[in-house]
Amino acid sequence: MKVLMYAPFAKWGPHLETDLEIAENHLRAGDQVVWVGCGGELEACEPNVEHAARDCAKCVGRGNAGVALLAGSVERIRSSDLWSVEDEARVGAIPTRFADHDELKAVMLDTFDIGYATLSSIVWCDRDANVDLGHKTPRLGRFLRSAGMTYLGMRRYLAAHPVDRVYVFNGRMAAPRGALRAAQDLGIPVFVHERGCDVTRYALTPNAMPHEIRAFTQRVNERWESAEPSLLEKTEIAEAWYQRRSKGVIGHWHSFTEQQQDGRLPAGWDESRRNIVLYSSSEYEFASIGEEWKNHLFDVPTEGIVRIAEVLSAAGQVHLTIRMHPNPDGSQSSSAALLRGLDLPGVTVVSPESVVCSYALMNAAEKIVVTSSTMGIEASFWGKPSILAGRSLYCELGAAHHPQTFEELIDAIHDPDLGPVDREPALRYGYDQATFGTPFQHFVPEDLFNGPFKGVHIKPRGMDRMRVKFHSIGYRAKRLLGIGKTSS
Repeated sequence: MKVLMYAPFAKWGPHLETDLEIAENHLRAGDQVVWVGCGGELEACEPNVEHAARDCAKCVGRGNAGVALLAGSVERIRSSDLWSVEDEARVGAIPTRFADHDELKAVMLDTFDIGYATLSSIVWCDRDANVDLGHKTPRLGRFLRSAGMTYLGMRRYLAAHPVDRVYVFNGRMAAPRGALRAAQDLGIPVFVHERGCDVTRYALTPNAMPHEIRAFTQRVNERWESAEPSLLEKTEIAEAWYQRRSKGVIGHWHSFTEQQQDGRLPAGWDESRRNIVLYSSSEYEFASIGEEWKNHLFDVPTEGIVRIAEVLSAAGQVHLTIRMHPNPDGSQSSSAALLRGLDLPGVTVVSPESVVCSYALMNAAEKIVVTSSTMGIEASFWGKPSILAGRSLYCELGAAHHPQTFEELIDAIHDPDLGPVDREPALRYGYDQATFGTPFQHFVPEDLFNGPFKGVHIKPRGMDRMRVKFHSIGYRAKRLLGIGKTSS
């Protein structure tokens, strides 16, 4: 077998180590490995948004040091070696100013959804699903060109040099999505890697991004319906996962509920009224995946939450508590500002930094409403009526009430007899989330980001290390002089 690793994000652990893990396993199986990295030619990438020389040096140095640890000969290619003058002309002709998100999303480069890919990176950088593109033209152009050049270069290379399989990280972001689409164009099996259920595992999604609803739903159902382990064991594993979640134990990422006080409810909480709790989400992670994520109830989730609050406030039948997502990333975004500014009768807004307990709110509520938050499916597990007001990774599992119109949503919220859905879909989800992924064999994680690969903590070495030191001196000098500040 001949495989290609598209691995330009060497600065980020453990994603470089995951690329190396996969390559090492193929080499030990006797396969050929082609490694496409970046020598600093991508104009913008998520690990180095502003293309800072120091960060480029760190990234290139880590990539070189990591590949040197592999147990076999690897064919190495720089991204720019795949590009052509014709590619530059085609990508350069794409506009970089857009009136709104929809106009950018509509941009295609052949079959590549380059507009979606670029917007995904722009939104991620600002942690703001509603970022104003008018102030992002330079950054937008850099991401767009990085995505377009990657797509055209990778497609040409793969057409001329067939491989049996392609690996790429994440797939949602600008340049990685370009590599993903190039492989898909040619019908080459492509596997997208991301974190697994905990730090000891990595996950591979075949021929799709892990954020795609259909791919996720298929994985959950197939794993639940597999012969092993038994249904009883799966159920016990799922139940234990929900128990850990309620205690703030998150295996694959930070826990955002650590600062919350167990059992704490908002000041003035009145148990005698009909209490509805709505959980907002970190919208920026799923704001630019594709059409299957389009919300059929409202275009912008945060604006939809405001509309829900206004309608419920005017009706006066229930009290709505909005628990803003506790993730500090995005807590100062335009979306967050819109919710913080809500001042309506019968509506309470709990800020991201509040010590109010998300699970105490769920337990005390009559019913739960979410736009995409996992609290929706967690509520179903705990036997609470849960209403999904939009799209989520679990929306095709039947794990929550799923109104098809805004009017149906409001009716469901007001319905005092609305009961919980069946618990089994939540068990399917919990089992998957507790167990998905492949165990690392050569990488030993020490935390969410670091650990040795084959016993070595990967850092730039030799001349690469000297380049990092040189650029670090220049970086500190610019900081002292107050020059070289980043731009949008």
